[in-house]
Amino acid sequence: MKRRMLLAGAAIGASGIVVGSPAYAQSEDDRTYEWSGSVSANGWPILDSATQFDIEGSGGRTVSLAPGVPATILIHFARRYLYEVADALEPGDVTGHRESRRITADYESNYLSGTAIEVGQLGVAEGLFPPQEAVVERIIKDLGGVITWGRDLDPVKQSHFELNTPPDSNALEGALEKLGGIPDQDESLQMSMTERPEVID
Repeated sequence: MKRRMLLAGAAIGASGIVVGSPAYAQSEDDRTYEWSGSVSANGWPILDSATQFDIEGSGGRTVSLAPGVPATILIHFARRYLYEVADALEPGDVTGHRESRRITADYESNYLSGTAIEVGQLGVAEGLFPPQEAVVERIIKDLGGVITWGRDLDPVKQSHFELNTPPDSNALEGALEKLGGIPDQDESLQMSMTERPEVID
């Protein structure tokens, strides 16, 4: 386990804020249902397709997200997760936008808007060790609490991380200020985040 992870202090995780109204058709055959709304549960527009972005330092792993604010914040989170929690990411360990509207909880609709990611390594029943959880909580706190961890949602989903505010939230502006803003061109995010100013340790 990495030394900086072991030394990390515990921080308070962000709680979810659901702003989209439920819009779905329940299936009688299973626990899944279809999200039929034009926005996801966190208030972002549903996308037919998303943009693929590289996760720096992951050996070429990519994730599909909504460009701009969502990608800027979630790519930063994924990169820090890789550096500070995981030793490596395998193909498919991090997924984002989905086209299928079949979900098992309202918060899964946030995948449809490209404003949530799933980290496959956290899909196991035992989850993370306490020092690792403390690091994840610290990353979320550093970003101003605009990300919610599925560990704190109902039903619990350890692998899930989402933006918890709508597009016009002032909290997003605060997170972007800490990250140095959005790159002038989305292509800079797709290639690498190496040249972005790093103001969060």
